[in-house]
Amino acid sequence: MARLGAYAAVVAASLLVVRTWAGPESEGTAAKTEAVSEEAAVRVAPNYALEERFLPDQVSKLVFDLAVTPHWFSESDRFWYSYQTTEGTRYYIVDPMKKSKTPLWDNAKVAAALSTLTNFPYDAQHLPIKRLKLVEKDARIRFEVEIRKNAVVPNEPKKEESQEDIEEQGKEGETKQGEQQGQAMQPGEKPEDTRTIYFEYDIASAKVTRLDNFEAPKKKPMWAAVSPDGKTVVFARGFNLYQMDAENYAKALKKAGDTTVVETQVTTDGVEKYSYARVLLPEQEEQLKKADKGDTNKAGPRTPAVTIHWSKDSKKFALEREDNRKQARRTCRSAKSTSLTWRARSGGWFSRRVLWMKC
Repeated sequence: MARLGAYAAVVAASLLVVRTWAGPESEGTAAKTEAVSEEAAVRVAPNYALEERFLPDQVSKLVFDLAVTPHWFSESDRFWYSYQTTEGTRYYIVDPMKKSKTPLWDNAKVAAALSTLTNFPYDAQHLPIKRLKLVEKDARIRFEVEIRKNAVVPNEPKKEESQEDIEEQGKEGETKQGEQQGQAMQPGEKPEDTRTIYFEYDIASAKVTRLDNFEAPKKKPMWAAVSPDGKTVVFARGFNLYQMDAENYAKALKKAGDTTVVETQVTTDGVEKYSYARVLLPEQEEQLKKADKGDTNKAGPRTPAVTIHWSKDSKKFALEREDNRKQARRTCRSAKSTSLTWRARSGGWFSRRVLWMKC
């Protein structure tokens, strides 16, 4: 019995030693397990609806107008402008000579007319109109409304497909085929799922007319600064200004590299950092490369000029360019560091890599 008791005492002592030796590690493991379980409890399902509220399209709805942009009449000294507040967008006509301001139209009546002409309900507070333009010697205002591509509009005549439409459909088919082959779309690009309907508002009679089979003007390329009368186009090549007339502009729209296009160089003193060309973002440069494909001019492709301000009669324009030639080039140095931060919830330290930039 004494021998058996001594053996039991040795076993108990061994177990105590093992438990003491493994104690700290076991406690650490337990703490880690507890921290992981706490983190798992904190994790929640992603809230995509909340994220969507902070997308640019949604945030822009929370930002309203702070200034007035006048759109001048060509036949008088009046101008119209739009102004957005929390109550929606309102449109006004201003006559500086008479010191008067009147509504351009009644939003409720325009919304009712659009609803009747399209068979879609529209809100008077937020009219979905875009690209307003005075036409017919300031007697009417033309504007656009976007609807679903497959939407059925009452009494809308069937549009006959032109050769350009067929070519455009071919391009869309090629794009879809490329996407199916795994080609990723560029950031910000969306599939074309809407179409545009054109309307005109008669200022005198307050009547809204739908323009069926209206041939929309071609979208102006990024590089073109077109005069109000549409007869002159200003742009940049390299660091200098160029111009062309409407006939050659039409040729350039059809084919960017058309060698029969006649251009006139306007300036010769443009240099790097004191240029007549606008500074572009990388994505804008990529967009221009696609549009200017085939243009092999030695001076460089057509690019947007600095902001051009045309006179009312289209005979003159003004611009402003910056001279940055004496501005010192700034070099930036980067350095990586590691910081330790105390995590109160789990009671432990975690490391975080930080990239510091010094210019």
